[in-house]
Amino acid sequence: MFKCPNCNGSLVFDIKTQALRCLHCNSTMQVEDYHKTNNADTGTDAYGVTVSLCPNCGAEIISPDTSVTGFCSYCGSEVVMQERMDEEKRPKYVIPFKITKEQCRKQFKQKVRAPYVPSAFKNDVFLEGFRGIYIPYWMYQIQYSDKASVPAIKTYTKGNYEYTDRYLVDVKMDGDTYGVPFDAAKSFDDQIAEELAPFRKEDVKPFQEEYLAGFYADRANVSADQYKKDAVIKAAENLLDRVDESLDKGVQTNRESMNSVVKMIGAKIESFDSVLFPVWFLTWRNKNRVAYAIMNGQTGKVSFTMPVDLKKMFIGIAVVAAGVFFLLNSFLAVTARVALAMISCISALVSILINLEAAKIYKREFHLEDKGYGNAIKGEKLDTDNSGDYFGMGIIAIGAVWIWLTEGEMLWTIAAGAIAICLFAYVFIKDFSDAVKDKTLSLSALMLTIVNVLVLLMFIFNPVSDLYYYGTGIIVLAAVLIACFILVHHYNMIATRPIPVFTDREGGDNSAKDY
Repeated sequence: MFKCPNCNGSLVFDIKTQALRCLHCNSTMQVEDYHKTNNADTGTDAYGVTVSLCPNCGAEIISPDTSVTGFCSYCGSEVVMQERMDEEKRPKYVIPFKITKEQCRKQFKQKVRAPYVPSAFKNDVFLEGFRGIYIPYWMYQIQYSDKASVPAIKTYTKGNYEYTDRYLVDVKMDGDTYGVPFDAAKSFDDQIAEELAPFRKEDVKPFQEEYLAGFYADRANVSADQYKKDAVIKAAENLLDRVDESLDKGVQTNRESMNSVVKMIGAKIESFDSVLFPVWFLTWRNKNRVAYAIMNGQTGKVSFTMPVDLKKMFIGIAVVAAGVFFLLNSFLAVTARVALAMISCISALVSILINLEAAKIYKREFHLEDKGYGNAIKGEKLDTDNSGDYFGMGIIAIGAVWIWLTEGEMLWTIAAGAIAICLFAYVFIKDFSDAVKDKTLSLSALMLTIVNVLVLLMFIFNPVSDLYYYGTGIIVLAAVLIACFILVHHYNMIATRPIPVFTDREGGDNSAKDY
């Protein structure tokens, strides 16, 4: 606990003044002055912290303060935290918070304008739950050769031919680049870290634990070796960006082989340091899933995948459907066969969307794009034998040609092509859902495939009564509606995470205020 020298009250880091402020007498003191007075140099690279463990999910909260509430930031449970004293390795640098909680709430609320987002994300009381957390990053210093020849290309067209000119551009470099960051917290998703970037280096200060007064921090539990290759390539890309700015119009650096570019410019890691970056962190819980809204505490940049409120979405669909029906019924007249063909195309589109969503779920569930996840599950390899796809496509294509030849109309060929797309979507979705152990996606794709085969049979047998077409159309629309809700459900699976995902993270305190 940081004590006020005037009244012995609790000191917290005040974001507005960038100084320590007493919660009792409201006096202020510069961080450097307090540190010099109360923290003599002991020659060690560690400092004392209080570690609080959530008995419900295993999440840890660390802070140089000793006051911790009974609220877990990661599973949302109100529990009695188990506390112990420990030592934490001192990072070299820190970027103090620049965005206050009040600013964070206002900016976030302005960004959340989607009609189907859960009401909690627009509720002031809920948004009070933003917690200030310092996330550890590795900051790499990259050294270059003094001079290098960088490959560049210029592509242009003359007549019916496209030409590509290749160059080697002589570049004089600064010698080194400092500040290529990668997050060092195992459970902090690399994609989120990328979305929060950049942090401005001009605000970097030598670390002093007083900057953490009133806030909490994660521990650096990912080795700096994990990102060394990525850091070198990222530094090389930044260098090429600067080179592009100096080149003639139409000429740009060639980035087809970044490994070759790295060798040409002689890029290598000179050193790396541990740095704490400020992040505002908000947790939303729905049963056994949680969603996280995260804001860069220095720049205000947000990383947030919004869940969808199914009830709001259902009401919205009903209103839109009623409006579309009224407009079509008033201004457009179509035959029963044409209406059924249009419905079939909608079904095909939904199948494609389900397929794309399955790919995202697969990557998220197995952390395939998160190199810092430690013991990340790499997932099962998807079945690459797609011979069944081509066989099914051949059958549908033959049916499409036969319909076109007998009917003499292209419309039914389009409908048959839509059915072929559904078949492809089903095969792919089956692969993905097998990988993530979830069958509802493949069942929805199978359902859409079956109803579109039913549409194809309707076109082939061509019954006289329109009731058959209208009845089939209702069946297809019902299947599309069910598939849409399944799609949204799995979108919510992407937007949220199971509670155990962040159980090895350290986090913030729900009582954090505008310090």
